[in-house]
Amino acid sequence: MEIIENHQVLINALKEVLNGNIVSKINKPFMDFKETCSFLGISASCLYKYRMNNVVPYYKAGKKLYFKKEDLENWLNIRKVKSNDELTTEIEIHTKRKYHYVR
Repeated sequence: MEIIENHQVLINALKEVLNGNIVSKINKPFMDFKETCSFLGISASCLYKYRMNNVVPYYKAGKKLYFKKEDLENWLNIRKVKSNDELTTEIEIHTKRKYHYVR
């Protein structure tokens, strides 16, 4: 009996995917608190701290908090840590410019 129930759960999930319900949830521009924690891979307490200290961009409608996926992606991109190769390239470019102007 349990196998039949598992199959029914899978069939229902596939129906949702085929009907576009899952895709519409993925493509929506705003996420709630729980979805944002999952998207960022952080705990709820960490996201609360980020929000309280205005570290992460968010929107508030009444008592509900919403996070725009595009804003979060931009926020993450700004905090990129450069690799050693990128830093070396920047140093080389900077020193070439510096010596170019000195001559």
